[in-house]
Amino acid sequence: MYTILLIEDNPRLSKNIIEFLELEHFRVYSARDGETGLQKAQDLEISLLILDRNLPIMNGLEICKQLRYAGIATPILMLTAQSDVENKIEGLNAGADDYLGKPFHFEELLARIRALLRRNIPQKSEVFGVGDMEVNIGTHTVKRFGKMISLAPKEFSIVEFLLRHRGRPKNRMEILEAVWGIGEADLLFDSDTIEVHISAIRRKIGKDKIETVRGIGYKIPEFFIEI
Repeated sequence: MYTILLIEDNPRLSKNIIEFLELEHFRVYSARDGETGLQKAQDLEISLLILDRNLPIMNGLEICKQLRYAGIATPILMLTAQSDVENKIEGLNAGADDYLGKPFHFEELLARIRALLRRNIPQKSEVFGVGDMEVNIGTHTVKRFGKMISLAPKEFSIVEFLLRHRGRPKNRMEILEAVWGIGEADLLFDSDTIEVHISAIRRKIGKDKIETVRGIGYKIPEFFIEI
């Protein structure tokens, strides 16, 4: 059984979501403020976090950032009444995996949850290496000189996508669709989201590991081999 943590301060909405998800055979924990929710997200073993953006004490963006900084890769679905493009980009850059605007149909909520859970099913271990660096797809870990490097979930997904297509340049839309999904790719296409993430990845793993192909996009060179 999948376990979900819902952090939502609206008592009626929280009750309705919990009842709906329990009918769909999920185990649901809940919290009404950001501070309590963050503590539960850190302490409980959960499959997915549903997180309201505007919360008492600590907002959803700060919770996202703290969880990702701590290396917690649990899928996060952010709920908000602020569903304009800028707010969506801000939430995704904070570490959310998907974004659902209020009001919403529970059937759409369920579809988003199932899509995130499918995406998070562990894959078989695949390890790629070159020189001082090793990337393990199965465990979502990166090492340089034997030391662990902390990549945010979206950063790792970009590395994984480029690794699987190493030697072939991928444009911004291809990366957006692979990492954020087709719906979010259209929203994010005119933003600098990809550039920000690529820049962050290069700072952590080295500028030579991801090449810019002028007029096309980005690629990881073919010198990465499966080991």
